[in-house]
Amino acid sequence: MSENPLSALKIDAWYKIIPVLGSVLLVLALTVELQDVSNTMVQISSLGLIAVGIGEWINHPLQTKLGLGYKILIRNKVSEHYPEI
Repeated sequence: MSENPLSALKIDAWYKIIPVLGSVLLVLALTVELQDVSNTMVQISSLGLIAVGIGEWINHPLQTKLGLGYKILIRNKVSEHYPEI
């Protein structure tokens, strides 16, 4: 059997919740007749939520951190060609 491709997606940040919320609202607006709000406005708003969520997801690139216990040693070397002023 093949695995579910959505099982690898982790919703661990606020910007990953927005497309999910937009998708749920879009499905709701497409299937149920809403009473106080027109379905067209909810569909347009949910598409906007999906677009904003995907845009935020793209603008937050993967960031890696150094684990605890690592030392970073930086040694400055003074070049003889450019003496200090």
